[in-house]
Amino acid sequence: MTISAKLQHIGAYNNDSGTDLHQHPGCELVVVASGRCQISIPERDWSAMGVSGSLFILPGREPHIQKDFGQCRTAYLSSADIGSFFATHADCIGLGADSDRILAWFEDCHALFLENDPAAQSLFHCICQRIARIRGDNEKLESYHPALKNAIAYIHAHPHQNVDNKQLAQHVGVSPSYLLALFRKTFNCGPRAWQIQQRIQQAKQLLSDPYLSIDEIAQRCGYEDALYFSRQFKKNEGLAPSQWRKQ
Repeated sequence: MTISAKLQHIGAYNNDSGTDLHQHPGCELVVVASGRCQISIPERDWSAMGVSGSLFILPGREPHIQKDFGQCRTAYLSSADIGSFFATHADCIGLGADSDRILAWFEDCHALFLENDPAAQSLFHCICQRIARIRGDNEKLESYHPALKNAIAYIHAHPHQNVDNKQLAQHVGVSPSYLLALFRKTFNCGPRAWQIQQRIQQAKQLLSDPYLSIDEIAQRCGYEDALYFSRQFKKNEGLAPSQWRKQ
């Protein structure tokens, strides 16, 4: 999926008073960094509660209001060109294990935007593509077997813990053989191999951020040893992380 939209506005809030009724010409993305808040679109009778790690997707030209419950820190961006990219309905999704990364990208993009650095637009595109992927993954997850959904949620919640099929099966309440069968039927691999695939995909996304070192990327992807991470990345992608980044 590609996007050629232009970032128009980006900023952040950190208060406990929320925002009055307002609207933007284009679609707005709001990520909750800490605290909790509720965003409502009165004309559509729509509202959703967001907590740390939540992201609101708000259509353009839709008056909305934000109510904070205590101190709440949010970051936002908007563009008139991403409405069709995220469809036209409001939504609130959980970013899961990507929440810290998305927030960091928002903050880096904001700093670059203020400096009129063209890199802000590239990072904005990365943000949109990653959020679209997360949203698609969340929608697909709803169709999975409950045990598989719980297993995936557990893996995402413990990114630095290597998967053990027996322990994972015990956690979700099924036999190891049944859980293995669910993974193989859905992903054509077992839980451990699936976790490695997810880590490598996450690493590829992070490698698009030139400000992150290989050591930092390894840590964020659940690897304590950057050298082992590099070997595993090369085994899967045919190139070392530093070489893949230069493509």
